[in-house]
Amino acid sequence: MCSIYGWQIGLAAVTAAMALVFGLFVSIMIWDQLCAIFENTPGIDALKQIKGVQKGKYESLCSVFGTPFSWRWFFPLEPELQVIRDLEEELMQLRMVYVRSALPSREFNSPGPASPASEPAVPEFDLSDRAKSA
Repeated sequence: MCSIYGWQIGLAAVTAAMALVFGLFVSIMIWDQLCAIFENTPGIDALKQIKGVQKGKYESLCSVFGTPFSWRWFFPLEPELQVIRDLEEELMQLRMVYVRSALPSREFNSPGPASPASEPAVPEFDLSDRAKSA
C-alpha cells in the first residue's frame, strides 16, 4: 500500500499555490494584451492617453497576426510577403515624419532644395533582402 507523508502533502500544497499564482499571472497578461489589441492602443500610448484608430476585434487580431485566421496564428513563422511590404511602407512613412520633425521649420519655408549636409542622419530601413527570400 502507498503511504503519504506530511511533508509530501506540504510540497503538494506549495506546488498547487505556485500553479495558481502562475495561472493568475498568465490570465492577467493575456487580458492586458487582448485589451491593448482590441483598443488598438499599445501600453505606452495608453499611459499617455493616446487612443488608436478604432477597428473591429477580428480586424485588430488579423492586423497583429498578419493574416486572416489560419493555422499560422499558432506558430511563429516567417511573415508573408504582403506583411513585409506593409511594414516597409509604414517604416517609410515614419521616416518621412521623423525627417520633417527633425528639420528646423525655416528649412520648410525656404525656396529650393535643402542641402544634403543640413539634413539630419536618418536610420535606413531596408527589408528588401528579407522580402525576396519570402
